Amino acid sequence: MLQKKFQREGRRTRRRNRVRSAKKSLKPYIIPMIFVAILVSFLYAQYSAGDETVFIPPGEELKPVTTLRIIELVPKDRSDAASERQQIAQYVVKMQDWFEAEPTERPSGKVPRVELDGDAPKVERVVVDAQYEFLNATLHPALDLSQQLHAAGFALKPNEAAIVFARIAPTTPICGEAAGRFAFIFPTACSQDTAEYSKDIETVVAHELLHVLGAVEGCAPHHGRGRHVVDNPKDIMYEPKDALSAPRASEQHIDPGLDDYWGITKKGCPDLSKLPIWIER
Repeated sequence: MLQKKFQREGRRTRRRNRVRSAKKSLKPYIIPMIFVAILVSFLYAQYSAGDETVFIPPGEELKPVTTLRIIELVPKDRSDAASERQQIAQYVVKMQDWFEAEPTERPSGKVPRVELDGDAPKVERVVVDAQYEFLNATLHPALDLSQQLHAAGFALKPNEAAIVFARIAPTTPICGEAAGRFAFIFPTACSQDTAEYSKDIETVVAHELLHVLGAVEGCAPHHGRGRHVVDNPKDIMYEPKDALSAPRASEQHIDPGLDDYWGITKKGCPDLSKLPIWIER
């Protein structure tokens, strides 16, 4: 009996020693492994959202976008405010004005088609089942708000996209973000000096809309930094280092070289100018 007891103790001691040795050998790698795991999780949320988060009726296939719906996303603890919808409609009109006046080596006068209520853009109010502070704290606004819309029963038709003006101020200092066929705009953040593209909200909307429509694909010659261009700071799809370095609306243009996403001739690379969403206003 005593011999068996010593054998058991010996086996336990050897196991403990192996565990200690394994922990000691892994210790230098624990922090880098945690960092890599966090980074992979962040990148997955950012880049998978753009391709996968699209809520359309079951069994339907996506079609080229022909119409934009304008949405006011409201946390459940925020009251109704008609003035907010009026302001949103004005933002949309300013965005259309920017497209209409855009002179970059192409015929001007075309704007994206939006749903109308009379002569003004129609703004739909969607209340989600989450509170203001909870939504502000999200680290992945576009992905999480897309899921909130889905849970609220909101769905797009196969030929629609949506510009969603969210009445929150995300902790992440961004002014706009795209996910699938949703272009999310955060007007409160856009009014802050630290927000990306804070100088002119119409170009924030235009920038995120162009993302939704397909800019900028990896086949583009100047593609870089997560579906942006890297060659010309005055390209509306260029990503500046900070808000202060972003050009004003009058200085930003659609694909100035006509070689990345607009009016391009490269085979297999999408030309957004040919989409059926553009109309004479």
